[in-house]
Amino acid sequence: MDPFFYWFIKKFVTLALFGFFRDVRTTGRSSIPRGPVIFAANHPNMILDPLLVAFTCGRSDSHFWAKAPLFVGPIGWILRKLGAVPVQRSQDVKTQDSKSPASQRLETLFNSSYTVLEKEECLVIFPEGTSYTEPHILPLKTGIARLVVGLAKKSDGKLLVPIVPVGLNYIVKDKWRSSVLIQYGQPINISLSDLDDEKVVDHLTNKLEMGLTSVTINAPTWEALKILDTARRIYAEDYNLTLEQHVKIMNAMSQIYNQEVSSNPEAEALIKLLTQYHQGIESLRLKDHHLNADKLEKKKLVNILIYKTARIIFFTILSLPGFLIHLPLYSLTRLANRHKFKEEISQLKFFLMLVLVPMEYSLILLSCWYFYGLKFSFAILIALPFFLWFHVVALQEGILEMRSLGGLLNMFRVSFTKNSRIKELRALRAEISQKLQRLAEKYKVKNTILQGAKRAYAFRESSSDLFI
Repeated sequence: MDPFFYWFIKKFVTLALFGFFRDVRTTGRSSIPRGPVIFAANHPNMILDPLLVAFTCGRSDSHFWAKAPLFVGPIGWILRKLGAVPVQRSQDVKTQDSKSPASQRLETLFNSSYTVLEKEECLVIFPEGTSYTEPHILPLKTGIARLVVGLAKKSDGKLLVPIVPVGLNYIVKDKWRSSVLIQYGQPINISLSDLDDEKVVDHLTNKLEMGLTSVTINAPTWEALKILDTARRIYAEDYNLTLEQHVKIMNAMSQIYNQEVSSNPEAEALIKLLTQYHQGIESLRLKDHHLNADKLEKKKLVNILIYKTARIIFFTILSLPGFLIHLPLYSLTRLANRHKFKEEISQLKFFLMLVLVPMEYSLILLSCWYFYGLKFSFAILIALPFFLWFHVVALQEGILEMRSLGGLLNMFRVSFTKNSRIKELRALRAEISQKLQRLAEKYKVKNTILQGAKRAYAFRESSSDLFI
């Protein structure tokens, strides 16, 4: 690893990450031990995952496993400078001969990893083995456990490396200016006595799976995840939750769902009611909070509608110059949305931003220098970062206001429409709310999660529809 190159890339990529995401939050970093550590994270978003872990964990010595085909050309040079460890998988080997059996490839990988950990540095590894788009974590491979046990035996018990589970919780992971919460769990330690257990690898992998489950949201199906998201909205309807509180509630509800639905008739009945309610509001093209239109006076709804429309016009005008300058970037990112694999969309958008934004601004500077001279181009160089920030903020606020306006129009429609179906859904919602509160009291969820949460505005459109 080249320390200066790592520092430079870290600053550049961190700036790009905070430009790509609207909100990047971390929790649990105080529990990260010093010395050699393995960060074991879920892997829903390709190369953005190792970047987020490496640049938010508070360590300047993070290495990560990367598939061997990436170690070619300029990208390979960058990966080596960053201290990445190549992983040669079976599908990466063109000829399966005796020169490169699986055991030899694994030994090479482990020896490279041992070298990193023996220098008391850290590794970022994804135990699921692949990136994916699923509502739950995938079955874990035993590689991390075997690595930890192997190093412990190699060092005669002197190096017992802790494993820190890391949960990457994205909100609409393929969208620009979305949010992500990175949760660092409690370290999983191995003791000398564990090494005598023949099943230590399996036990350690099971502990890691439980650790990852505790810092991620896991539902058996996408439909179940949507139902749980509806339950979250009803349960915390009076609060404007932080990103951390959103994830904690969804995590708690997913655990209750996985534990209780198959064995608890009351929980099963509640899920049926939630399914009926969710299908009802979807059939009317509404969201849960749109039914709260009766809580606002019609005159106030009209005033808010006018206010929101004015803000959209204002932010559209402000963001227009930057939009025209970045039109090639926005056009290409729209094409990226058509990609077959959802987990690769953000990666494509991120790299397009890394390449095109510097190119566009370099072209602007060169044009200013050619037509107006060096002093003017230097002034533009100083102004460009502020211009970029101003454009991003204006565009982001405009998009949020447009979403809010869409929700407000739906509330307007609900408020002025006499529909017996809406009355039935409101009654069903009230019944679900009571049952959810009882279930929360049973599992002691409310006091620990909603403490300190702010009251929400009834007309505000949420920017977090689903965690994936």
